[in-house]
Amino acid sequence: MGCGMPWIPAVYNPMIRRLWRGGQLLALVLALMLGLTACGGGPAPPADVVTQAVTQQAETTQRQLWQGLSRQADAPKLQINRVKPTRTRSIWVDGQGAYQIKGNYQLDLRYSSRRVKQKVPFEVILQPVPNSDNWQWLYPVSDSPGTPPQWQTQLLPSDPPS
Repeated sequence: MGCGMPWIPAVYNPMIRRLWRGGQLLALVLALMLGLTACGGGPAPPADVVTQAVTQQAETTQRQLWQGLSRQADAPKLQINRVKPTRTRSIWVDGQGAYQIKGNYQLDLRYSSRRVKQKVPFEVILQPVPNSDNWQWLYPVSDSPGTPPQWQTQLLPSDPPS
């Protein structure tokens, strides 16, 4: 009945048997596993970390926009809800593993008596802090157009405030 591996099509059984006997199959499987885990550096960021990064990004953007308007009144209140990542991929930033996460969230904006709800797309880059359970949010800062960005980081607390 073959080599005892019924889940593998019969045409591959002789090749698998030769690789298994020579120890090459084990080496190949281990190399593939190592290669797949080396890119990401570990598990993807948890949902609460993604929510913290998205919230920081929205607040930072709002602060920059509001300062640019030179308003005397208070800035609108932001509330981030329903953060839904749609794509997570491993990337390298300055030679270190990170995650690029894209998705959308619901933005509740309150200003005086007005309230606006809007679905907003996001993209954040998160990187695990070595030897820690913490994550950091990475965002690019460019001095001038056409130059590669410099990466700034902001540590995200491991236990977000309730």
